[in-house]
This record gives sequence, structure tokens and C-alpha cells, in this order.
Amino acid sequence: TTISWTCYNFPLFPFQIDSLEWSSTWLLATVVDYYGSTLCLCGIIIATETSWIAKVLWPLGCCTLGSPICCLWILYKTVLQKQSLQLKPSSCQQQQEQSNENSQPMMNNNNIHLE
Repeated sequence: TTISWTCYNFPLFPFQIDSLEWSSTWLLATVVDYYGSTLCLCGIIIATETSWIAKVLWPLGCCTLGSPICCLWILYKTVLQKQSLQLKPSSCQQQQEQSNENSQPMMNNNNIHLE
């Protein structure tokens, strides 16, 4: 909604780089937009990494050094560790669902696992 509000109140085109209000509003909107998506990626990183060091350093790098670190994590997972980025339910959850097909419905708990 930040980008929508900014587009409506401070149209992107024509560029108004001499306007402090226009520039600062767009700067704030892009920062909010970046961190909105980065925090989601950090949640996935924290949920999928096994080492506590990785759970801390990758998100810290994403939040402080920006999108190049986010891209490096994706390359690390897909190329070096040969994992896909497909989100799947945990094997524990799949076993629970199979054993509980005929019993009372349980609350859905979608854990994130990269395979």
C-alpha cells in the first residue's frame, strides 16, 4: 500500500528530482517496499537453515547489505546445496495427515522446507 499511496500522491513520472518532498517520499516508499519483501525472505531463511550461525548471518546480511546477499543465499541454496526453492509441507506433517485422514480434522500447520 505504501507504493500505491506514493504513486497516487507523488506520481513517478515526470521525475521531480529537484523536489525534496518527492524524492524523500519515494525513498521512504522504496525502503518500506524492500524491507517488506526482505523480512519475508528472512523468515524463510530462518525456517530452513539448520545452523544458528546461518540463521543469524544470512538475515543480517540481507537486511544490512541488501539484495546482493539475498541473491547469494538463493544461489547458495540452489547451486551449492542443489536444493529447490519449492515450499513443501514437512514430512512429519505429511505423515500426520495420512494417519489422520479418517480421524478428527487437525489444525493445518504448514512448515516450510526447501528440498
